[in-house]
Amino acid sequence: MKEKILLKTALICSVIGILILYFMMNLIDINDSKVIISASDEGQVKLSGVVEKIYASTGRTLIALKHSQNIDIIIFKNISGISSGERIDITGKASKKEGKLEIIADQIIRH
Repeated sequence: MKEKILLKTALICSVIGILILYFMMNLIDINDSKVIISASDEGQVKLSGVVEKIYASTGRTLIALKHSQNIDIIIFKNISGISSGERIDITGKASKKEGKLEIIADQIIRH
C-alpha cells in the first residue's frame, strides 16, 4: 500500500517538474555573445564563430569572423588551411578600434 502511494507521489512530482522546466524554457532568453565570449582579468577573450573572409598580407592575416556581430581577428603570421565558412575558436586579446571589436589572436582551433 505504501509503495503505491510512494510511486504515485514520485510520478506526480516528476510530471510537475518537467512541466515547470518546459514553461521556464520559454521564459529564458540566452544571448549568444554572453555565452561564447568570456574575459579574464588580463583582457583575454575566447570566442567561437564562422569565418566570413580571410585577408592575407606580408607578416599578418586578418579574418572577418561572423559572431553575434562581425569581429576582425588579427594574426601576426601567415596561416593556411582555414577557409571561409569554417567554424573556429579564437583565444586572444580584445580591443576596440574605431568603435569596432578587434581580437589579436594567440590561438586558433579549427572544428
